[in-house]
Amino acid sequence: MINIYGKLASDFEKKYKYKPKNIKINVFSAQEMVNALEANFKGFKSLFRADGLYKVVRGLDIKSGESIEENELAMRFKEPDWNIMPIVAGSGPDDGFGRVILGAALIGASFFVPGGMGIALLGKDILFTSMLTGIGIPMVLGGVAQMLTPSPSVSNYGDREKPDERPSYLSNGPVNSVEPGLPIPVGYGAFWGGSITVSGGMKIEEI
Repeated sequence: MINIYGKLASDFEKKYKYKPKNIKINVFSAQEMVNALEANFKGFKSLFRADGLYKVVRGLDIKSGESIEENELAMRFKEPDWNIMPIVAGSGPDDGFGRVILGAALIGASFFVPGGMGIALLGKDILFTSMLTGIGIPMVLGGVAQMLTPSPSVSNYGDREKPDERPSYLSNGPVNSVEPGLPIPVGYGAFWGGSITVSGGMKIEEI
């Protein structure tokens, strides 16, 4: 279910002659919400102002739900209910609006999701082909990026030490490690091992 509030709701009702409350579309992310509204109401995204601020809330209503941020637009949640309202320009942080999203982010929310993920209104069939296309394009682009990016090589830690300080392969013993970024082992039972510096500092005092 999707609910639209404020001036966005009045513009929506005026343009589409459709009630902006309790729109029967089940979506699980803000990205899907924008895509579904655009797919079922052509030109819906033109109602957004690129420089405007909007509050997107997941939950049954805008008061009891939880608002999301721009980096959560594509994140999927279990709730199929969403609310969106514009924020009046000049509203301060004490007005209770919480986290807000720039209109430009909502306009571009469906860049790699053609056809609004094929979500249809009022229980119609899902366009499965569009859905697969929306999932497949990011996977292909991610695979190309992975092929073009060389994998970092990890050198042998022992090769970085002086020859006379390298650990022996015949008589293995504990090695003290001070290099940053090493994993911290967890030991159980009785064992004999070297130390790993977790945190260090230096303090200078006059004697």
